[in-house]
Amino acid sequence: MSTINKQIKSKHPYLKQWIIQSVPSLIDKFYSMQTKIYWIIHGLVDFPKCQNPNCSNTFKNRNVGSILKGYPQHCSSSCGLNSPLTKERAKNTCIERYGTISPAQNEDIKNKSKKTCLER
Repeated sequence: MSTINKQIKSKHPYLKQWIIQSVPSLIDKFYSMQTKIYWIIHGLVDFPKCQNPNCSNTFKNRNVGSILKGYPQHCSSSCGLNSPLTKERAKNTCIERYGTISPAQNEDIKNKSKKTCLER
């Protein structure tokens, strides 16, 4: 039982009842009190979906990490890595840092790699 659930149950039983009645019927007793409070605060009526445009998974079988952070952006780490938004952000970072799409295309990096190989 989470700390929030313990505090609400022992000190504010009426609040616990109100929270249970206020969340949509999609949220049953499987979900944590944090998840229920998050749904109330953010006015959710359905489960959020993965933000990868190529994925249609929802966060149906997952509790929120915390009331402040909520649900993750992607349904899995592999889905996050394959997201076009993530790939575009990585590409922009490489261009900003190295002036090329890939660090391996930068002449300084190539020379440093060659030098390291020759030293070994």
